[in-house]
Amino acid sequence: GSDLPLAVGSRWIMKAKQFSQEFRLASGDQNALRWLVGGIYFSGKNFQDFGYQDLGYNDPGPTAPFDQFNFFSQGVSKTQSWAPFAQVDYDLSKTSVGLPLTLTLGLRYTHDKKYGFNSLDYQLPQVCGGSCGITAGPFSKTWSQTTGKVGASYQVDDKNMLFASVSSGYLAGGNIIGLANIYDPETLVSVDAGWKSRFLDDRLQLNIAAYHEEIKHLQVFIQSSTQSGINNVNGTTKVNGLEVEFTALPTPTLRLNGTL
Repeated sequence: GSDLPLAVGSRWIMKAKQFSQEFRLASGDQNALRWLVGGIYFSGKNFQDFGYQDLGYNDPGPTAPFDQFNFFSQGVSKTQSWAPFAQVDYDLSKTSVGLPLTLTLGLRYTHDKKYGFNSLDYQLPQVCGGSCGITAGPFSKTWSQTTGKVGASYQVDDKNMLFASVSSGYLAGGNIIGLANIYDPETLVSVDAGWKSRFLDDRLQLNIAAYHEEIKHLQVFIQSSTQSGINNVNGTTKVNGLEVEFTALPTPTLRLNGTL
């Protein structure tokens, strides 16, 4: 063994500010048609000054000169985002049809802007004699996306409900402060269906749902000696899953929860 340190963290300073505001206006639930409209605004500012030194002792082989490196990054990233949204639900049980079926339609438009300044000083002391070059400069990127949901729920009785929906989602792109790489948004289409139920005088609740997701340009973090940061996966990532959730009240003072 040895007491020699493998790496040294020289500094890490982080400062963050953010503000968000959301408003909603909704109808009452006494009519068959229920609606909700609203909007959300978000702004944020993040500063980071980060330093890391790898002393290269973990690899004494021929690549050792490249394993000793210094990594110094800093920068500011600002975010502005706003999104109006709306949803309508139509309950056929409150109409002359009398069918215990509720139809749902939702829409959302999201606009994101991320901008700031990055600086990265990557050093290989035994190869470059110090800094191998400083990458620095401003960045600015804007994205927008419309997403939505179509769904239905059927109230079999007062203890059982079936539901299904198709929805789309969006996750904005961005960057890791100090790194020049700007990654793109990822988008999602999800199909799910399930059953919600209650038993034993409502002392047992069981929910089961199956889903299928297709994610385009999935955002993943990659760590390597030549490239680190969040990047997008080319193509489509498919995910299938099953969720089971239960809540049980065996006694008035004991509650059990479980998920799978």
